[in-house]
Amino acid sequence: MLDPVAEPVVGHRRMSHLDDLIESNDIDELLKHCDRCFDAADWDGLIDIRDRSRATVDSGRQLWPAAHRASYLVVLGGPPALVGTVIDDPSRMSPGPLTEVAACHHTWVDLEPHLAVGPARSIVAHERVVRREPVDEFFNVSVLDLPLRLARWEPSYCLAEYERDGCVVAEPSRPPLQPMAMGEGAHMLDDPDVLAAFTALVEEWSNGSEGQVTAVAVQGDAMGAVAAVVERTADSDLRSRLDDPSELLATRISSSEAIALMAWAGSSGGVHGRRRGAAAGRFGAWWVIGALGGMLDDWPPEPSEIGDAAAALEWWLWSPGAHVTGWGLHLAVEDPNSGSAWALAAHDRG
Repeated sequence: MLDPVAEPVVGHRRMSHLDDLIESNDIDELLKHCDRCFDAADWDGLIDIRDRSRATVDSGRQLWPAAHRASYLVVLGGPPALVGTVIDDPSRMSPGPLTEVAACHHTWVDLEPHLAVGPARSIVAHERVVRREPVDEFFNVSVLDLPLRLARWEPSYCLAEYERDGCVVAEPSRPPLQPMAMGEGAHMLDDPDVLAAFTALVEEWSNGSEGQVTAVAVQGDAMGAVAAVVERTADSDLRSRLDDPSELLATRISSSEAIALMAWAGSSGGVHGRRRGAAAGRFGAWWVIGALGGMLDDWPPEPSEIGDAAAALEWWLWSPGAHVTGWGLHLAVEDPNSGSAWALAAHDRG
């Protein structure tokens, strides 16, 4: 005979079993019970777990992980009508924001009738946009102040696929790097908007994980900016990996490749931080370009202005050496018209 705990539980028997788990304050079994309900497509059972676990807060019991787990599983596999009722739930136990989880498995057309007006509804719309579902004819409110349709110049964004026990995230392709002479003698510039935009792009790597982030602006070229950022980074391990103090590895990349890399970094949490979602990554990439082009005071710009500004810049991917491990984003960008350049060194070893 099967172990009765391992059997799907429904109706009165389900409630009786849940009562026992709540009364015993057995968080491990509650989490396993969430998974059994998910496997049995018992969405009402997951809602019961969420509601009952939440209700124990006043009694001093710490069953909130079960409530968060139940909400995540409902959004992951439940019907759109039910997804709309939990999309605003706390989700610290989920591998990413519930808005992205919902957009991973449901279209905007299916979800839209069930989403209440508010920020979560808008973020779900943006998450569907990065999955190439245009929604601007259905929805006109934009929390992120980005168009609800991809521009022709935008790349294919790296997306997350959510599963019961985590998520798998695609990574952008990186072209091979070549040895280049390290620049020198660049004059530092005070450019708070661009430096703040670069830092904000990967702030979760440092806030939620163990990443080191340094950005600089210089009067000079891209290689001079790289030399300046290497000199100023707090990441001593990155500096020590220079195979030759006079050289680094670098290559020119297209603006499309740079946008894909920035969006990938901005959507992630680094090694240990919580994922922010592809919509946040897209916004972070646009914001960096807007800062580089001096467009932040009149946001949002026309999509063509962002595309033109990105294409007018020279983008570089670089690395301090051939053996840098962990999560990294090392970019440099040069404006040939102004003679200014910027560099970002973001590295999270975890």
